[in-house]
Amino acid sequence: MKKIVIIIAVAFLVTPALLFAGGEGEGDGELRLSMGGSTTIEPIITAAMEVYRTEVDPTAELSYDAPGSTAGIRGVLNGIYDIGASSRALVVDERSQGLVETPIALDGISPIVNSSVPLNDISRENLAAIYVGEITNWRRLGGPDAEIVVVNRDEASGTAGAFLEIILERIYGDDARFIRRALVTESNGNMVTMVAQTPNAIGYASLAVLGRLRESGGRVMTVDGIENSPETVYSGTYPIARPLNLITFGEPNAEMQIFIDFLLSERGQEIVRDTGYLPLR
Repeated sequence: MKKIVIIIAVAFLVTPALLFAGGEGEGDGELRLSMGGSTTIEPIITAAMEVYRTEVDPTAELSYDAPGSTAGIRGVLNGIYDIGASSRALVVDERSQGLVETPIALDGISPIVNSSVPLNDISRENLAAIYVGEITNWRRLGGPDAEIVVVNRDEASGTAGAFLEIILERIYGDDARFIRRALVTESNGNMVTMVAQTPNAIGYASLAVLGRLRESGGRVMTVDGIENSPETVYSGTYPIARPLNLITFGEPNAEMQIFIDFLLSERGQEIVRDTGYLPLR
């Protein structure tokens, strides 16, 4: 589990609109937030904490752990975190317990393959069939006569949860389950490394790390002929897209709202873009 702690307190506070536009004012109080969850969202939050410390409130206390989306959601329910971060949507049971999600960014998930796999496109049906174990050889898809090496994310991963919902469950129904015979990795970065280094491997990763995969010699696949790009995610035509969410127990309180408003401000959305994800606007 990674932990990043930034020590800061509020010296100047005004309304979020004035503050994040660079205005000055006086206020009192101290901002303390414990946050945690998604490894996908971690670069956004840690960069935002640093910018917030440098440009807004040099003396607040903010922390972020990255044990995965599900752990972040549970952490909010158990009072461990003030704010969780999840790269998957809340399920009905989680919402029924009082959790609320606030989107801060958008992302597209791409199927990725090792350079030994000479395929550029895959259908949603075939992708789902690989991940439930029905297609096990690349020859079935016009590739080499080689066993498919499936790489998956760990159970705490919000990216795995989004992939399960958007691909497997929509093809095979709510009882769909991932193939058990798979290599498992804990982050987008590790996924890219494992797929790039493993012959005949397939995995899936966020838009923000696809450049790293290409630099490593891996291949990004289109889905049903559609490329994962800002244009296709914004237009809704790319089929494996999802929001990146902050999670609170009930509506955010005043302290939580300060940091959420910062992330949703023009400066916060610049941070989203700089980390390789898509701002909401």
